[in-house]
Amino acid sequence: MRIDRELFFLPELDRAGETVLLPEAESRHLARVLRKRAGELVYLTDGRGQVARSKILGLEKGRIRCRLERVETQPEPPTRRIQVGLGLIRPNRLDWAVEKLTELGVGRISLLQSDYCQPHSYKPQHLEKIAVAAIKQSRQTYLPVLAPPMPLDRWLAEKPGGEAALRLVGDRDGVPLRLGATGSGRTVVLLVGPEGGFSAGEQAAIAAAGFQPVQFARTILRSETAAVTGTAQLLSWFQSDG
Repeated sequence: MRIDRELFFLPELDRAGETVLLPEAESRHLARVLRKRAGELVYLTDGRGQVARSKILGLEKGRIRCRLERVETQPEPPTRRIQVGLGLIRPNRLDWAVEKLTELGVGRISLLQSDYCQPHSYKPQHLEKIAVAAIKQSRQTYLPVLAPPMPLDRWLAEKPGGEAALRLVGDRDGVPLRLGATGSGRTVVLLVGPEGGFSAGEQAAIAAAGFQPVQFARTILRSETAAVTGTAQLLSWFQSDG
């Protein structure tokens, strides 16, 4: 199904022929901003790959009711095989990183606590709202998994991406990313440190876990810029890999 107009979010989609009430925020945007009326078509997604072409039936107590005319599950795009591990950074910069990584279509964003991380508040519902807005804007039907913060050593021990994953870590002295992104692993895990980087002990643990150092740019990038730049550089490789 080709999504040729605005996309809206509904956490649960029923079968074709059923009617649903949209959340208040989505209803308000449709009715007051876009001026949609009964009989017009809208597209809905649950963020898990399902998309529904729906017809507006009317307004009920401030919420729009739609009939689901066609529901289908879209295949996962290749970019879902990209997973990003990101050291905890300042909230406003984390917001930006989550938004842009979601727009790029990554499958998972893991937030990591490491030696040089500064203590910052973690607001999962806030980040989920940012991710939902990003898939709507970019007309995607899959939300990334937003994993809660965990210690870096525990994350490494869990072998992120599975045994066959290609593991890359941002390093100014590493090989250019286009040379590092080779191998048979179908999942790529991209690790980016916090603003202070990784300690010597962490660097040793990262190397022992099989992460290959790669360079995103010749300049020193902020953590959020490095995560987005590295992911963007991987996109062409994934698109050609299929």
